[in-house]
Amino acid sequence: MFTREEVKAASKEQLKGRWGIVGGLFLVITILLIGIQFIPYIGFLGNYIISGACTLSYIIICFKVIQREPLGIEDAFSGFKNFGKSIGLFFWQLLWVFLWTLLFIIPGIIKSYSYCMSFYILADHPEITVREAMNESKRMTQGHKMDLFILQLSFIGWGILATLTFGIGYFWLIPYMQVTMANTYKKLANQ
Repeated sequence: MFTREEVKAASKEQLKGRWGIVGGLFLVITILLIGIQFIPYIGFLGNYIISGACTLSYIIICFKVIQREPLGIEDAFSGFKNFGKSIGLFFWQLLWVFLWTLLFIIPGIIKSYSYCMSFYILADHPEITVREAMNESKRMTQGHKMDLFILQLSFIGWGILATLTFGIGYFWLIPYMQVTMANTYKKLANQ
């Protein structure tokens, strides 16, 4: 079992002295995602194609923060090493959440929490298949979906504050949120 206070406090401690590099790496990934949208004819589709690898890169960076490993610019592209599985997981997850959302939205929200640990599992165990990652995520989040929802809800105040700073606050909020989710994954994986 994990508590919100515990994973958030651990995240703040792990990010101490590293906010700048982690925020900078997240900025590089975000610029990549936004930049690809401006490529004529393929921009929209290109964004979807690289979103899985970018998500995987975010998570790998968070794992390195937790383990206090050194970070470099190459980490912003680390998710591309497992490009095939990351794109497969991204689209497979998107498809299933969409199909569940067709049943009056609420089932889609619940399923999105069922699958929310899939990318963390793939980052932690790159040898497994997409289907295994999703099934393990469902197993891992069973009985914890409300805890995960409340954990994400606890960042709303920070999100409002970051918006009031014309978005500059997101350079601190996004790393904090992402590392907190990575710590939550580690707690759930150890159960």
